Amino acid sequence: MANDGRGDPTAPTAQVGVEISRRQSGATPWTLADLDALAAHYGIPVPDLLCGVDHALSRLPAHRRAATLGGTRATITTSRPGRGEQ
Repeated sequence: MANDGRGDPTAPTAQVGVEISRRQSGATPWTLADLDALAAHYGIPVPDLLCGVDHALSRLPAHRRAATLGGTRATITTSRPGRGEQ
């Protein structure tokens, strides 16, 4: 997670008080209290967090899920004057 949550009061780091990126990278170990706080934040049981990302995402309450999973890709083309266009 690139955002450390300090600027966003709804981010897990701000709400849970856990440095998530350091734990995800393995630099800092997870504690049982960390897992309990993260599970409470997302509204799912701790074992669902430990079963992998896809499983955890499938267990999120509906209000926590994005309307569109996977998103879409858009290509925006621009013209650059002086590069053969007149």
